[in-house]
Amino acid sequence: MEPTNKFSIRRFVMTARFYLPVLYRQIIIYAVFSLLTGLLFIPACKERSIIFLIPFLALVFSTMICLGPLAFSSRGSLVTETSLPATATEKSAFLLLYCFIVLPLILLLPYSIIISANTGNILAANPNIPVILKLVHTWGRISMPSHILYIILATAVCLFGISAFNRRRTILSLLMASGVFIIIGISNLFHFMAILAGLHEKGIIGNVAYSIDSDIQLLEDMTRLISTNRDLFGSTSSYGIGELAVIAITISILLPAIFHKIKNRQI
Repeated sequence: MEPTNKFSIRRFVMTARFYLPVLYRQIIIYAVFSLLTGLLFIPACKERSIIFLIPFLALVFSTMICLGPLAFSSRGSLVTETSLPATATEKSAFLLLYCFIVLPLILLLPYSIIISANTGNILAANPNIPVILKLVHTWGRISMPSHILYIILATAVCLFGISAFNRRRTILSLLMASGVFIIIGISNLFHFMAILAGLHEKGIIGNVAYSIDSDIQLLEDMTRLISTNRDLFGSTSSYGIGELAVIAITISILLPAIFHKIKNRQI
């Protein structure tokens, strides 16, 4: 029977201790990966291809966060997990806190510390780095809301699968998360087509020849293009605003659904 008391820190800690033997492995893997990635990123900054490495790392980090809930499926049988003497609120609180706060910090913090501590070396390694960072900052300002909601949505879907299925939780949750990735990819493709159409309508592309003398000029032109056409790019565009609304509504439905799935398993 589910405990009738109010939220208990003691039961919350007990829930954490129940899961930690499995989560320790994930925590170590994510922390080591973050550390090594930060260390390897510094010498990689010397290469011209660094501009492609940055979005690739963002994709890898995002995917690892989104699939983080899969660690909970490795407990195997649901008997002990279901009969754990903690309320659905306490179980849900731990799952949400770990997946949306703790795990992202574990993955991003070591990398961020290394990069921050070696900023001087990174800037000195490649003359294009300051311009690249300006482009990343410009793009990040208008696309960050969408990117954050993408991660929350995919993570919530994966966690919902872990909470909803009794068998084959790992594979089914992975398939559900993969479905979200595909839908996001298709949505981004449509958004990209809308951007091209908008740029063509404004006469920015398709009407004049474009040539560059250096990589720096290309990066500066891309930064200028994004900053002067915020109505077409990222979360500030009409398409982006509509997409954000749909994702936010979906997340607001998913999170209570996760709680109810956990609550219905209480005995």
